[in-house]
Amino acid sequence: MASRQRELHWYQARITAQVFAAAPACTLTLTMTSAAAAIAATNRLIVSYQALIDADNFSGTVLTNIAAATQWFSADTPVNVATGQTHTYTRTLSDGTPGTLDHQDAHSITTEAPVLEFRKSVINVTTGQNPGANARPGDLLRYSITIRNVSPLSLSNFTLSDELDRLNASAMFVPGSLNLVSFPAGASATFTSSTGGAKARVWSIFEHEH
Repeated sequence: MASRQRELHWYQARITAQVFAAAPACTLTLTMTSAAAAIAATNRLIVSYQALIDADNFSGTVLTNIAAATQWFSADTPVNVATGQTHTYTRTLSDGTPGTLDHQDAHSITTEAPVLEFRKSVINVTTGQNPGANARPGDLLRYSITIRNVSPLSLSNFTLSDELDRLNASAMFVPGSLNLVSFPAGASATFTSSTGGAKARVWSIFEHEH
């Protein structure tokens, strides 16, 4: 080979085991068993793989991946000397020993995710009180919801659910009185219901994609 770098896919037929242990272990184990996978002096074997980060990771979480060569074998003794003297080396995976040149290493990345700022305000349309702090039976209330992306990452789609009677001990809103005054272009209000929610009063859901 012109290059001394050997890619994993070149040896896929010589790997007898590709074992992935799910959470909480989350380990990937590759076993090479062919002599063709031997790493000559000054050569190196490059293993490339990819993994999908869980969607529920919080922004700013540090994810550390550690890897190690946990077992390898020496070359056999020279011809005309003793034979069958291949030595087995066994090591243990620990914390990756960052900064130490040995059989293992670690690499950390910091997750990034959109961070949303959610604000809700209300105006008592009947009395003109803005912001609304008091209301009487029969008053008309207009709610406004503002969602702001305060992160450097774009958010392609999201779903907003607003159930007005959710925290009220008893129903407080008139069934069928919900009216969406405005919502963003490209949003869908298909699942909005003026008689939905836990108390069958008011339930607004819209999905936004772009």
